[in-house]
Amino acid sequence: MGHKCGRHRSGRVIKAAINPQPRAGDPEGDRIATRHGSKVSFYYFYYFLYNNYYFYNKIRPHTAAHTQKDYMEKFTVLKRAIDINMPTHKVWPILADFGNICHGHPAVRKSRVTSVQTSGVGATRHCDFTMMGGSAEERVTEWVEGQTVTVEVYELHKMPGLKTVKLRLDIMPKGNATVLTGTMTYSMQNAFFDLVNTLVMKSMNTKLLNGILAGHKMYIETGELVTDKTWLDLSLVSPA
Repeated sequence: MGHKCGRHRSGRVIKAAINPQPRAGDPEGDRIATRHGSKVSFYYFYYFLYNNYYFYNKIRPHTAAHTQKDYMEKFTVLKRAIDINMPTHKVWPILADFGNICHGHPAVRKSRVTSVQTSGVGATRHCDFTMMGGSAEERVTEWVEGQTVTVEVYELHKMPGLKTVKLRLDIMPKGNATVLTGTMTYSMQNAFFDLVNTLVMKSMNTKLLNGILAGHKMYIETGELVTDKTWLDLSLVSPA
């Protein structure tokens, strides 16, 4: 666990298998979270929509307030699973290393514990994301030793549209291996962003959750740090 988050590991690159045969010469392929290409284009498009909604609030305050008042919060739940070729008693200590989520999370550039306690319910951490300069303050809301950890975001910066985000990670034995299941639950700020979620955000978050699980598998099995430049085999992730 002595690695420092945010440093790009040397050498080896894992190719993503969302497209089993990526086109030769394509430098981007199917990275989970990259500073280049379509992923960033999406976030700029998302930010453009956000700014337009903000402008709408300014020029039509009464209509916007009425829309917000009548809005009923909706929750999106995504659930995926992946097999890890290690027994659960070896997987759990790595999963329980709460402050170092960045080691296996392709969209977290740096992370650190911000509470006195480093694990268990009530522990908190700060995460810097690779996207849009975003960051989050997170806390543990559920902790079942050797089995489950649930983390919720209680403060989010530069990630417009999202209202609540929660990620639950569960492990279960499967012979001498382990099944890691990830459940992401989130809601949007208003009906406008619900539409954005339906059109594009849900599919992006599904791919992100796939990347989180594939990234953890790689880090747990090999010890290699996962970054936004790591290529991951997302075909190993399945619906749960």
